[in-house]
Amino acid sequence: MSQTIFFDQLLFEKNIPQLPRLKQVVFCIEYTNLSQVDDTGDDPWRKFYYQRFMGLQVPTISVFDPRQYSLALVQNFVRFKKILYRYLQEGTIVDCDASGWGTNYKKQNRTDPNKVAQERALVQEDGLMDFTLNKNRIQAIINRCKEEKLQILIVSMPQTQVYGRYLNPKKLLAIQKACFEFQQKNLGTAYYLNLFNDARFSDDDFYDADHLNDVGATKCSRIVNENLSAMEKTLQ
Repeated sequence: MSQTIFFDQLLFEKNIPQLPRLKQVVFCIEYTNLSQVDDTGDDPWRKFYYQRFMGLQVPTISVFDPRQYSLALVQNFVRFKKILYRYLQEGTIVDCDASGWGTNYKKQNRTDPNKVAQERALVQEDGLMDFTLNKNRIQAIINRCKEEKLQILIVSMPQTQVYGRYLNPKKLLAIQKACFEFQQKNLGTAYYLNLFNDARFSDDDFYDADHLNDVGATKCSRIVNENLSAMEKTLQ
């Protein structure tokens, strides 16, 4: 889940007025995003896509930045050349089908999580434990859900055990505690589903150390749907 809570909130606030029949919201909290600061190394190229394709007004983009006027300038030259070549060959660079299901994390192409887990964990560790800014953003989303009479399901997605062993256990515990606190402070609106170490998932369900493959994603979607259905019954 590379999308930051900064963009989660922008997308939520922009789209909620256009969804009058919406009843439930699914929100993911991962190891990385509660501590993530704004405009990090992952954001520079992503934020231009959010502005161009999702219609967001991204406050961290300067009006003098030429990248907002040409997506060819967003990626580095090598990456842009690969994207252009793929588009010319396939006619698209979209990695999902018409229903939104990803098409690029197939089980048959999976990577052994033991080979990449440590590297993934090191890349994603920011060493920060201050969750204040992003917890306030999540609470603002929950408050809006209360106003709109919506339920929100906060999900910690499943990860491989080997990946979890390389994470800071103190930070991981603090993240899960924060998620439970959202549920306790917002009874009837916010629910927490912790799938991080869920025994229903095995390494065969993962594309790599921390991404589900197509089979694992289907399993996870069914579990999330079961919880949404149970939540909806509490309103009846």
